[in-house]
Amino acid sequence: MADGAIVVDLAGMKAIAIDPATRIARVGAGVTSGDLAGPAAAHGLALSTGDTASVGMGGLVTGGGIGFMVRKHSLTIDSLVAAQVVTAAVISAS
Repeated sequence: MADGAIVVDLAGMKAIAIDPATRIARVGAGVTSGDLAGPAAAHGLALSTGDTASVGMGGLVTGGGIGFMVRKHSLTIDSLVAAQVVTAAVISAS
């Protein structure tokens, strides 16, 4: 960690909503690949995410997302439909 940096623990933000018809998952900022794998499998879906269950989806997706199915299904970021980015400016304006 860099000197003077701030770490924000997003572990409590674990909301997961999966629409099996569109095959789109909406996940909270604290969701890990392992958190999403089970609910996705319940709908017959698999993840094209990294190969470690403990990695957070935010970092995984924005970092590219290289996993076991990358050759067949591309990087995780290639499947990103939308993202909501919250900055300190947004929080202080509330």
